[in-house]
Amino acid sequence: GIGNAQDEFAALGVPHNRRGAWSDEAIEGITALWTGTGFVTYAGKHIQFEQVSAIHPSQRPHPRIWIGGNSESGMRRAIRHEASWHPINQPVATLRDTLVPQLRAEAERLGKPIPPLSPRIRMRITAEPLDEATRAPGTGSIEQVRNDLSGLQDLGAAGLASSASEMASRGPVGVRLDLAKVPLRELISKDYATERARLIDPKHAAQQVAPGRLKHTSETIYLTTAD
Repeated sequence: GIGNAQDEFAALGVPHNRRGAWSDEAIEGITALWTGTGFVTYAGKHIQFEQVSAIHPSQRPHPRIWIGGNSESGMRRAIRHEASWHPINQPVATLRDTLVPQLRAEAERLGKPIPPLSPRIRMRITAEPLDEATRAPGTGSIEQVRNDLSGLQDLGAAGLASSASEMASRGPVGVRLDLAKVPLRELISKDYATERARLIDPKHAAQQVAPGRLKHTSETIYLTTAD
C-alpha cells in the first residue's frame, strides 16, 4: 500500500496527499530497472535517476508486485501497473459480491488485464465458531477458516498473505500461499490444534511435516504441499 497515517508523513515533512503519485513513480522506476538493459534513466516529477545499472531479477520480466488498498484508487493502481491487487481483511462475501466485480469492471473500462487477486486476511483459529456477522476473515473455527480459504480459491485468488501473530509463541509470523498450486480445501487438517501445539515450539523449526500441515520457523509459517 501507499501508507495512510498522516502523522507518519508529517514526521518526515512530506505532504500526505502526494503519496499516490510518489508510489506510482516508485513502481515505474523500479520496473524500469528490472526490465531495462545496460544503464537506465527515469525522469518522473518526484523521482529521477540517470544512468543506473539495470537490475535483472531471476523472475522474468520481474517479481510480481502486490499493490494493497481497498479503495477504488488502490484497484486502479494495481490495474495500471498490471500488479496483483492486495485487499486487506475484506470478508469473502464482500470480495465476491462487490469488490471483485468492481475490479473487473474497472479493468475492462481501462482496457487492461484483470489483476490477480492476492488478499490479506487474519489467521486465528478458535475453539468455538465466531459470529459470522462480526468475525474477520481467516478467524474462527477450523471449518470457518477452511470456508474462507475455499471461497478465496473459488474467486480465483492467485496468492494470500496472512498475519498470524496469535499462532506463534515468539511474536508475529506470516503466512504466504500460492493458491494456484495448493488445494486450500485440504490445507487445514482436522487435527490442526494438536499440530499447532507441537509446531509453534521453535526447537521443531527444522522438522519436516506432512503435506498440508503447518511448518513453523522463527519468522514464518509455511503451509507445505505434496510437491
